[in-house]
Amino acid sequence: MTKIWIALGRAIYYITWPGIWLVIRLSPPRTRVFVIHNGQLLLIRNWLGNGTWKLPGGGLHRHEPAETGAIRELKEETGIDVEKLEYLGDFYSKSSSIPAHIVCFMVKLNAKPALRLPPLEVSGFKWIPLDKLTEANLSQTTRSALEHFGHFW
Repeated sequence: MTKIWIALGRAIYYITWPGIWLVIRLSPPRTRVFVIHNGQLLLIRNWLGNGTWKLPGGGLHRHEPAETGAIRELKEETGIDVEKLEYLGDFYSKSSSIPAHIVCFMVKLNAKPALRLPPLEVSGFKWIPLDKLTEANLSQTTRSALEHFGHFW
């Protein structure tokens, strides 16, 4: 059932691509959070997507501060609840022909959390050692974020 569900998410993603492109292009900045524990980076895979791994995060609500939105998105996508994130910086990414303004943050966790993934949004997660990231099937935005901010740890 899980494989069928994931395949359905990919099909819907490609069918609705023009609408997704328009929404992202016209939306406020997006956030991404580097969640690091014991030399590993947390990556998630969206149910509605192309099957690549990405950093947790998402779009900001109108007039929402970037850190507030990143904390909200992190909790919605993983169940991880933090009060503060370390701001890394902003960059622009062109992923799948969509230019997007990305605001990046980082949190280093002392203990590996029990994740609570929303089944209609996130289809999986994995912790990848920082020295193995080049071997992962990463989204273009995640690759760009690593190029910009990978030196922070």
